[in-house]
Amino acid sequence: MDKYFNIKKSNLSNIYSIVVLYNPINDNIKNLSKISKLSTKLYVIDNSDVVTDLISIDTNNIIYIKNDFNIGLDKALNVGIKKCLADVECTHIALFDQDSIPDNLMFKNMIKYLDKCEDNVVAVSPQIIDIKQTINSTLTDIENVDVVITSGSLYPRNAFEKVGLMDETFFIDYIDYEWCLRAKSKKYKIVRINDAILYHNMGDTFINFFGISKPLHVNKLRHYYIIRNQLIFISRKYIPLKYRLIHFTKLFYRIPAYLFLSNDKISSWKLISKAFFDFFKNRKEYLEIKY
Repeated sequence: MDKYFNIKKSNLSNIYSIVVLYNPINDNIKNLSKISKLSTKLYVIDNSDVVTDLISIDTNNIIYIKNDFNIGLDKALNVGIKKCLADVECTHIALFDQDSIPDNLMFKNMIKYLDKCEDNVVAVSPQIIDIKQTINSTLTDIENVDVVITSGSLYPRNAFEKVGLMDETFFIDYIDYEWCLRAKSKKYKIVRINDAILYHNMGDTFINFFGISKPLHVNKLRHYYIIRNQLIFISRKYIPLKYRLIHFTKLFYRIPAYLFLSNDKISSWKLISKAFFDFFKNRKEYLEIKY
């Protein structure tokens, strides 16, 4: 991949964005229009069952790539990242989910920080505000953090040379946590810029767990990937003990919550059981990952 990173330094910032689609609704298409206007180029990687109609978007900086089937969020992101890295004009790469909406100043505030930060910063993230809530941000500080969600995060192009691409073991959930903690294990920094704002859909519903509101997905197949990937995540040696314990504990409220909220408890139980079975069956393959 060395050819991807051999570029001349420039004072100009060319932000190439990537959005992965999966059976988007009209609001998701509108989000693409907003992201494209803030980006030098926008790669739309489509995992949908059918070709997505983007004719309503009045922009010429979108590159649309349709996959033959749902290859997973991890692989789709890597398709986009490789496309960006192959273009020598790209200086930064931004990743988005289809249900994320960046604030107009989000990139500006991120780049302002990156232009003066240390070389060991490999990702900056905005402050995430759930689109279902009406909370206005009042934070203006900058924080060093361990993990950030993928959507809205901005990466210098050489971040993927230093840390590697997204782990294609996961398919969907825990991709962001794994990449961030892999970066931290290599002594790189991740920063949240709290005056950069991203509006994002954090989950289908919320549950109250010991007084703390937690987002929860109701899709039963997502439950399979969340549980399986949680087991993979807590078994990786470079994941700090703190995060292993936190996410091991989450099993004890996620599994009962998934079963309680399910409209087909037998199917839910089978998928959760399959998550454990698949993890233990393929444990060696899942854990022996080289970057």
